[in-house]
Amino acid sequence: MTKTQLVCDKNQLNWGLKAAKAIAGKSPYDVVQMRVSPDRDYLYICAVNAEATLVAKVELLVANISSEEDEIITIDKAKIPALILATAETGKKSEDSRPMAGICIRGKEVDFTDENGAGRGVDLTTIHRNDSAEIGDPVRTIIRVKQ
Repeated sequence: MTKTQLVCDKNQLNWGLKAAKAIAGKSPYDVVQMRVSPDRDYLYICAVNAEATLVAKVELLVANISSEEDEIITIDKAKIPALILATAETGKKSEDSRPMAGICIRGKEVDFTDENGAGRGVDLTTIHRNDSAEIGDPVRTIIRVKQ
């Protein structure tokens, strides 16, 4: 089985997940997705509810996409707190490196890993992706609203 690998700024990922949690409440129609930008420079953390749309932009340092279906990952809202905890600052700060997180997608499994120093590749948590949800294109929605 082929796998998709993404590496991004851990702090930006954490902030995006926190913002998504604030938007996607308990309604079954609220959705959280991670979307890789067409140029593969960014990972967009998207959340929608009946009244709001959120797009948080996370810089991608590595984007090896193995299949088109891995460009959009729908996440169970109930798993967001675990992802926030897994991507939180550990207190160990290094002046010469920025905290990075890895996202490895193999079919339905999505592993979140630490990508710094001796901990490189160590699993922080694993979730199962939800079936795809049609929420339109949150990125275009935000761009249109800004114009």
